Amino acid sequence: MPLSPSGKRILAAALFAAGVAMPAIATVSVPTEFILGRWQGTSICTKVPGNESCHDETVRYAFARSVQSVNALTVNAERLVNGQWVSMGELEFHYSAAANRWECEFQGRVRALWTFAAKGDDLTGTLFILPDRWVARNVKAKRAGN
Repeated sequence: MPLSPSGKRILAAALFAAGVAMPAIATVSVPTEFILGRWQGTSICTKVPGNESCHDETVRYAFARSVQSVNALTVNAERLVNGQWVSMGELEFHYSAAANRWECEFQGRVRALWTFAAKGDDLTGTLFILPDRWVARNVKAKRAGN
């Protein structure tokens, strides 16, 4: 199980106090700056079990630093309904260095996993229905401001 940053500091202090040489601990750089801000685009459905009533949407997302965790982001999601933006709620995302994307697993009508990745002014996202990892939605959005 990986150590938290505070756990690494405690381990390093204990080993130092015991006179044990300790190799440098690699830290993971979280690419927060690339995804912060507002994005707008489309969220396109795929018809898979558990997602039959899904509808394609025009969406916008606001990515901000989480107040709960230094290594997390909150995403406020909205969709366009009859010309008005309607909130879909806010979720907290954590960065997966292995997958090179931001992820949030949650339980709604079904258990699901949202993933987002930003490259330049392009944002891509995928909603997976778990545990089978069926793709339920594909998001493509452009940077819309900070």
